[in-house]
Amino acid sequence: MPPKPSKSSHPTTMEGEMCSKVEQALHIHMVGGTRETSYTANSRLQEKTIHRTKSMLATAVEETYKALHPDQMVVVNLDCSSGPNTLLVVSHVLSVAAKLPATMELQFFLNDLPGNDFNSLFLSLEGFKKRLEREIKGDLLVPYYVAGVAGSFYGRRKVDTFNLSTYMASFEEVESMIQNEGLFDLDRAEIFESSWNSFDDSKDDFYTISKHTRSEKNVTNYIRAVVELLILLQFGAAKLDDLFVRYAHLVSKNLLKEKANHTIVVFTLKKKA
Repeated sequence: MPPKPSKSSHPTTMEGEMCSKVEQALHIHMVGGTRETSYTANSRLQEKTIHRTKSMLATAVEETYKALHPDQMVVVNLDCSSGPNTLLVVSHVLSVAAKLPATMELQFFLNDLPGNDFNSLFLSLEGFKKRLEREIKGDLLVPYYVAGVAGSFYGRRKVDTFNLSTYMASFEEVESMIQNEGLFDLDRAEIFESSWNSFDDSKDDFYTISKHTRSEKNVTNYIRAVVELLILLQFGAAKLDDLFVRYAHLVSKNLLKEKANHTIVVFTLKKKA
């Protein structure tokens, strides 16, 4: 007679089937088109919510702008679906951007599952643009473009599992650890700042343009030398150069504001008798 299946195999099989069903359920998109039972015709509840949270959205855009003063701002609408509410959010953001003191480009990435009715969404863009130009004066409307991003964030195993945990202890914390350990006396301590650009020995806080350009490259190369292998093992080499080109751009923008320094603490310890 064939051996009876063990009881422990049933939960495993059931769990596997359940996980599969959950994943399938999460990949079901809203009903497309414009018929009576479509999401487009039945999204008033979400529309009311968007209107009620309009002020929160405005505050988020304004505070982001004030903190970063970006040339470009990216707005990602996760689970955008296919109805008019998606473009309602876009119009709210553009209305806020039109009132900001400087012009910046806005990029809207509309994300949903591949089966989402993106066709209906993008067919409505022309009418949306004309309506928006009537509501916002043409000379105040900032440059923008809208892109569809088809894909699911469910089970997204490489970004979520990549974590570089770092902790910069304060002088007081290090001093406390030494005292609690009880093996050494703290003889002397010195704190000083050093530029992230290891080739910069200047004492001033600002750069000339030539110094700034060199510093941007030096800082980027320093960070890359430390973390490149970790990124390579996790994500591969395909996007590595592009990643550090973008990082260099961020470093450059920061260096235009101030010199990038990090704090170094040096201790001299004496073993207790």
